[in-house]
Amino acid sequence: MKTMWEYDILANKDSIENTFEALEMNWIHPYLVKNKEEATEKILNLIPNHQEIMNMTSVSLAEMGIDKMINTSTDYISIRRLMNNEKITKIEKKRLWTAQEWAIWSVHAITEKWQILIASATWSQLPSYSYWANNLILVVWTQKIVKDINEWFERINEYVFPLENARAMEVYWVWSWINKILIINKEVIAWRIHIIFVEEKLWF
Repeated sequence: MKTMWEYDILANKDSIENTFEALEMNWIHPYLVKNKEEATEKILNLIPNHQEIMNMTSVSLAEMGIDKMINTSTDYISIRRLMNNEKITKIEKKRLWTAQEWAIWSVHAITEKWQILIASATWSQLPSYSYWANNLILVVWTQKIVKDINEWFERINEYVFPLENARAMEVYWVWSWINKILIINKEVIAWRIHIIFVEEKLWF
């Protein structure tokens, strides 16, 4: 098992290359950028104007400024902005939340053997990632690349969860939980999933 500080180290060149090769073989499109500014630029290049976009709750995206940019810009149709409309029904809100043209988030780890792993307390974002979003963009800091699923479980339990639990208590005054886990082994729609790997440490 790794120590806490080892989970915080950015992946080396060989690890990144192995991960990219495995993802591409499984119809998932990886990109490598140097920092959050380049990641933001890549996101905006991928998304056409006037498309529906759902930015899922993510500290990384918030610190990058993507949340604010999407939700205030008239260039995009912000799902979160639409959901603030008091006239839409609960069923309409569920549709907006689960089936968008574009969804943006991060993940908890990606293995060198191609698996994408996402843990959730509520599962609310998982339908979009698994199928219903027409296009999915994931932003991943390269310290989240792990050797295999066993190392992922160690990372989520020993490193990520304690930090996320502390954050949830501070922000929401409730505990976090690892209630549901999504593992993506391969995408069945060749153009759907894009992963932007960032060679800069931000958050956990």
